[in-house]
Amino acid sequence: MRARCKERSLLFGCAAIGLSLLFGLLSVEIGFRIATGDRYRDLTLNYFPPGSVIYDEVLGWNYRPGYAATWHYFEYAFDVRIDERGLRVDDDPPAPATAPRILFLGDSFTFGVGVDAGQTFVEQTEARLRAAGLVTECLNAGRVGAGTRAARQRLEQLIDATSPTLVIHAFFPENDLADDWLGAAPDAARFTNHGGEPYANGEPLAAARTTPTGPLFRNSAFYRWLRMRIPGSINLGENPYQGMWFDERLIVPPDWVPAAEALTRAEWAAMQVRCEARGAAFAVVLIPSDYDVDDRLWRRIVKRYGVARGHREEGYDRELPFAWAAQAGRDLGIPVLNLRPLARAAHARRGEPLYFQHDRHFTAAGHGLAAEAIAGFIQDAGLLPGGA
Repeated sequence: MRARCKERSLLFGCAAIGLSLLFGLLSVEIGFRIATGDRYRDLTLNYFPPGSVIYDEVLGWNYRPGYAATWHYFEYAFDVRIDERGLRVDDDPPAPATAPRILFLGDSFTFGVGVDAGQTFVEQTEARLRAAGLVTECLNAGRVGAGTRAARQRLEQLIDATSPTLVIHAFFPENDLADDWLGAAPDAARFTNHGGEPYANGEPLAAARTTPTGPLFRNSAFYRWLRMRIPGSINLGENPYQGMWFDERLIVPPDWVPAAEALTRAEWAAMQVRCEARGAAFAVVLIPSDYDVDDRLWRRIVKRYGVARGHREEGYDRELPFAWAAQAGRDLGIPVLNLRPLARAAHARRGEPLYFQHDRHFTAAGHGLAAEAIAGFIQDAGLLPGGA
C-alpha cells in the first residue's frame, strides 16, 4: 500500500511538473504572439516581386518605370519607388537644374535593399554634401545582382540622359568578381522577352515566391524568435555564402580569380573613358561584406564553407580583393575609397549593427557610415566643382 502511495505521489508530482512546464510554455508563447505576432512567420526573400521589372534588351531586365510598392521581408519592410528612367527615388523635391549630379552604379547595396530610399548611402551622401555647402543631386542606379559589366551597360544607358558630373561605381568584392566572371556572356542571353516581361529558364523573373518552413516554425512565435537569434540557423533555400565567393580571398587563388580581375579592370577602364568623354569624373567605392568586418563571423563561416572546399582559415586573406581593387585604381588613375577599415572600426566599437543579421545587407546605420565616408572622399579628392 505504501509503495502504491509513493507511486501515485510520484505520478502526481511528475504530472504537476509537466502541467507547470506546459502552462509556462503556453504563457511564454502567448506573450511572444502578443509581442511579435506573425513578424517572422514568412521567410520569403523576394527581390523581384510581381510587377517590379520589365524586359530590357541590353541588361535582360530593368526596373519598371513608375513602379511603387512596399517590399516586405522577415527582417524589414521598405518602400520602393522607381522613376521614368528606372532609378530608385524618394519623395524629396528635385535639386536645381544647375546642381552637379552624381550617378551611383552598383548592386543591391547601392539600390538599398532593406531601407527606405532616403536611408540609402546614395541619398545620405547627397544630404551630407548639401550640409557641407555642396548642393548636388545623387541618382541611384543600383540594381540587384548587378556586376561590373551590368554597371557599365547601365552607364551607357544613362550618361547622356543624366549628364552627371561624377559617376561612382560601388563595387562589392564578395560576389561582384564572381558575377563578372560568370556573366562574361551577355546578360540578356539569360533572359527572354514574354510580352515585356523578362523570363529566365522559362519562368517569370518577377513573381510571387514563398519559402517553405516546418510546422513548429509556422505555429510558434517563441520558436521563431529563438531561431531568428541563432546566427546561420535560418536557411532561405540557398547557401548565403557561395563557396566561389571565398576564392578571391585565397592566398593561392584558382585561375578564374585573376581572369575575373582582368575583366573587372577592363570594365572600369571603359567606364572611365566614357565618363571622360562626357566631361565627368569616375571613382570606385569598395563595399565590405559582414564577414569582411566581423572576425568571429569570418571564422565561423570559413569552418562551415571554406573547409568544405578543402581550405583552412590560414589559406585566406580577406584584404586581398580590396588591395587588388586599390592597385587597379592606382594603375588606371581612378580614385578608390575602401570602406572596410572604417566599417571594421565601427564594428569594433559595438555600436548600432551595420548589417542585417540574416539578409546581410547594410542597415540604415551601415548606409550612414558609407555616406559619411563617401561625402568626405568626394570633397577631399576634389571630385566636384568647389569640392576640394
